[in-house]
Amino acid sequence: HNGEKGSRWKGGRSISKQDGYVRIYLPTHPRASKNKGYVLEHILVCEKHLGRPILRTEIIHHINGIRSDNRIENLVICKSQAEHLSNHKHSEETKLKQSIAIKKSWETRRLKY
Repeated sequence: HNGEKGSRWKGGRSISKQDGYVRIYLPTHPRASKNKGYVLEHILVCEKHLGRPILRTEIIHHINGIRSDNRIENLVICKSQAEHLSNHKHSEETKLKQSIAIKKSWETRRLKY
């Protein structure tokens, strides 16, 4: 059995070990996967917040990069793939700057002692 009658049923919420996304069992949703009936949780969170469906052209970006962190304050709706990629580029540049700053801070501390 699949779904609620299956022996592995855990209430309809699952986190993928492969990609880290949270999926919710909601087979009637237009964005539900055809074969299993699951919808990505971040889509549902944004749709509830906006009061409208997320367009297929819109892409939801996880600000902190953690795909299972679907708090609304961690989600940004990008109008296109290009905007989404720009967010990723900015995130990577920020991470690089932070790691350089941390490294310099440690080197400064090490010189003092």
